Amino acid sequence: MEISWLAFYIWLHLLLAALLLPGLVVLSRQPIELSPQSMLRLWTLCAALLLGLPALLLQAWALDQQFVPWFAQGVQQVLGEAQTALVHTKPGLEPVAAMPELAIKQIHWPLLSQQLSKLAPPSWLWWLLPLVGSIKLLRLIASYLAARKLRQQALPISQPLPPCPLPVKSHPTITSAMLLGLRQPLILLPQSYLQRFDASQLALILQHEVCHHQQGDLRSYLAQQLLGCLLWWSPAWHRIAAELNRWRELRCDALVSRTLPEPHRYAQTLLDCTQLPQSPAAPVLAQRWWQQPLLPLRIAVVLQAPQRPGWRWYSVLLTLLLWLLGSLWLAQRWQLAELPARHAKVRVADLAPLTQLLAAVAANDLAHVRRLLATGAPLNLASQGDGSALMVAVRQQLPQMVELLLQAGADPNLSSRGDGNALIIAVKRGDLQLARRLLDAGADVNAAVLGDETALINASMRGDLAMARLLLDRGALINLQVQTPISDGRRWRSALNQAANLAMRDFLLMRGAR
Repeated sequence: MEISWLAFYIWLHLLLAALLLPGLVVLSRQPIELSPQSMLRLWTLCAALLLGLPALLLQAWALDQQFVPWFAQGVQQVLGEAQTALVHTKPGLEPVAAMPELAIKQIHWPLLSQQLSKLAPPSWLWWLLPLVGSIKLLRLIASYLAARKLRQQALPISQPLPPCPLPVKSHPTITSAMLLGLRQPLILLPQSYLQRFDASQLALILQHEVCHHQQGDLRSYLAQQLLGCLLWWSPAWHRIAAELNRWRELRCDALVSRTLPEPHRYAQTLLDCTQLPQSPAAPVLAQRWWQQPLLPLRIAVVLQAPQRPGWRWYSVLLTLLLWLLGSLWLAQRWQLAELPARHAKVRVADLAPLTQLLAAVAANDLAHVRRLLATGAPLNLASQGDGSALMVAVRQQLPQMVELLLQAGADPNLSSRGDGNALIIAVKRGDLQLARRLLDAGADVNAAVLGDETALINASMRGDLAMARLLLDRGALINLQVQTPISDGRRWRSALNQAANLAMRDFLLMRGAR
């Protein structure tokens, strides 16, 4: 199984979201127990944790183990780095102990590890994520252009307005006051507001938009939209973005209402907006004054007396702190970091030199291979469909190239799903000379590869008695059973039940197969 860094990031992101979000969602329900500013900080902290913590858990400084013990064991089995041996006996018989090489041993491939392998790029992840992200970015650019067009079409206001530190203009088509522009902020008012509201109500609306500017909400909102282009796949991010929008609006309502001797006038202004025609058409990159779904909650915030953070607020902060420290401790304890580094697919930077090396090996160009290795070409890296350089050399049955690669440090046990490993390829080719050389170089005669079983099982499938005899003489377990992957129906395969002919079956039975 080959797992990408990105697939593990997504998996950890969703796992942490499932642990963290339910508590915050419950805390965000009415009645409001914390101030909007406190809730905004909590959701911002949650967003930072879900973005940064999975990446932190996958850094190289973490130690060499996986996220949870059951997952670690599953990944190791699929990678062929661990084998679970189960000794089967019939009722009334003693377990086989005198000859352990004749005991029935089984290698089981966990379902979760196989399912996670489907997430690995380039099957779909590397293409789908940037494709949809690009579409989202184009929509964001279209929204920016729409906001810029609104700004260009804005009209000066002839009637006197309350004092405002930002320029104010009107627009005939918009239905809600909005703040536009990062470098040159501008407040746009609908013409219906100028006709419907008096000076005191307009002052409240303008004060609300100025509060958005002072709090830097437009910059935060832009950063949120850009992150949304990258995290479109995350339901947790969609919920966080909605909550950030919600509490950002409520925070400004709370800050404005605290400065008013009569907050109910602000609430009345919100209610008066319900009598004006509303239209959903508005650019994304704008902070709008009027949002119908928030009306009851906004009125509640405006009329609610300011509260000091109580014990619940401090309890939530303490819980988040303990959760963060616990996650970092688990990263140290369970040593997650090396998983992507050791078992990831080919990085983009390695594609070109790996492709050149595989092509040179396939062409049996010894001089070119030496030059590529001298310049740092990835020797022990497998490309799905071709395998590693050593696997290509064995598949092409090039003994001189195999010798060169082994002397250069090629790993004879490197495997790739669908491509087997070097020894399995030599067995499939029926090449006894290369099989002996790989075994002499340290190839594991009992190594199992998902979808390719073991070398002995492949020799039995071919009916190659000479190869089977060589493998058994080098320590192959004759009763080793390997479970096939999901695509093959998860059946148990052994050298005996995969024997190609009667001669191979008789030979295996004579050697103790059961």
